[in-house]
Amino acid sequence: MVYNSTRLFAYLENLKERYFNLAEMAKLSKEEFLADKRNSDIVFANLYIALNIILDAGSHIIVKNGQKRPGTYREIIDELGKLGVIPADFAERVKGLAGYRNRMAHGYIDITPEELYQIITENLDDIKKFIGYFSRLLT
Repeated sequence: MVYNSTRLFAYLENLKERYFNLAEMAKLSKEEFLADKRNSDIVFANLYIALNIILDAGSHIIVKNGQKRPGTYREIIDELGKLGVIPADFAERVKGLAGYRNRMAHGYIDITPEELYQIITENLDDIKKFIGYFSRLLT
């Protein structure tokens, strides 16, 4: 697998930081989380950056492996599965994160604190899995 290890390492370290921040917020009860609007702002910012890192790192890996730059974020996830960077079944299951990234960028006004809390308490493991898959490339 070809990639710029310095660049991939930087993506990975930043992704780990975002994951840690989100995991800390996931420790709050729903009531605690919703009691302070700053909590949803913290989650929104860290989740948005984490999704962008996943997609940027994925695009980097794809292009460095001689593939054409994907035209959509969803294609990045699909191609990572085809290249074996992530398991194909995982790629199929998480390709919706590309659409969620777009929703965060363009439909942010409709995202609720309850929705953000649900994501960090039910789907945070997906980001952790990306950390593991990207880490394997550096070993």
